[in-house]
Amino acid sequence: MAKVPFQVQAGQTVSFEGTVTQNPSDLEGELGVTAEEGADMLRQQGGHIEVDELQLDQEA
Repeated sequence: MAKVPFQVQAGQTVSFEGTVTQNPSDLEGELGVTAEEGADMLRQQGGHIEVDELQLDQEA
């Protein structure tokens, strides 16, 4: 899974389409999500959105 090459800032508009998906048991290995990036929160939530298409308004 590719990481998003930008950081969303407060005030920016993000539009996306995706599918709600159950998290794999090995978040770090399969999704590349580390503890610092919120792996524990994702484990607790049980799922995430796999984004098919994303648009980011670059102007905040």
